[in-house]
Amino acid sequence: MGSALSWQISLTFIETPKNHPVIAALRERMLEGTGFAAGLAPALAKGVDADFETMAQVMPPQQALTLALRLHRLYTDNRRQIRKLLGYPVLLAAGSLGGLALFNRVCFPVLISLIQSFDRDPSGMVLLHRGLSTLFFFLALAGAAGGALVVWLRNPTARLSAYVLLVKKRRGQFLRRWLGLDFSRYFSCCLKEGCPTQTTLTLLQKLPKKPFLKLMSWHVEQALLAGESLETALGSEYLDPSLMQLMRTASHSGQVQPLLESYVEVRQGQLLDQLRFTARGLQLFAYGTIAAMILIVYQILLLPLSIMSQM
Repeated sequence: MGSALSWQISLTFIETPKNHPVIAALRERMLEGTGFAAGLAPALAKGVDADFETMAQVMPPQQALTLALRLHRLYTDNRRQIRKLLGYPVLLAAGSLGGLALFNRVCFPVLISLIQSFDRDPSGMVLLHRGLSTLFFFLALAGAAGGALVVWLRNPTARLSAYVLLVKKRRGQFLRRWLGLDFSRYFSCCLKEGCPTQTTLTLLQKLPKKPFLKLMSWHVEQALLAGESLETALGSEYLDPSLMQLMRTASHSGQVQPLLESYVEVRQGQLLDQLRFTARGLQLFAYGTIAAMILIVYQILLLPLSIMSQM
């Protein structure tokens, strides 16, 4: 379609035996008089279809499809990076924590009884056992509260309310930077496709399942309507403060979109470095927990030899 081919010729050109059922269904919808965007959306991958249909309301279908595919690719690549960084460390930390809880509940009483059978004072082990039991009790309470919070945050309005509260209380800087990065990524891609600023802001407010983008773009749009410049409008308290400094530079150089791309690349690298640091911390915690359990068991198993050497 980028070469001005009709949709009939385009479908014939890309049709293969593998995608024939999809192409046939799409061709049938087109012949029934369904609009191009509405007809093509069901044939797209999940996550692309809704965005494409929304974008096609404010821009040509070809441009909307290109933008939707680019944004979806960036989104999936970003999620893949996060899973690769945090997947193994989180599972390892959770497994070690669960193992420690099981060790404290099942093995500690046996080890304490073993120490008592050798006429040794087990007060240190008893204190450690009670301390771990208290710790896991509070962790269970925190887990229950966290689960309730997750259920509550499934509501988009609740997520927005929580984010606004964090911003007002000047908390959640990492979340603010991460969401600001997401806004900048979408904003940059729209500008790269030649979308005017107003069209871009309207589009970001219409995207489904993107409540934070809607909030940020709405505040930027209101600032622009109030007569503020773009660089000042992007200084919204809901965005990354460093973005406004960048936009001041961009306004003088006249290269907003390239600088936005550079900002996204640099800021994403910084946030990924923070996630790598977190992943290393989780791994160290897991390895330390496993080492501590092995050391405790080892010391108790050596207790009979220690007693025999003193006889």
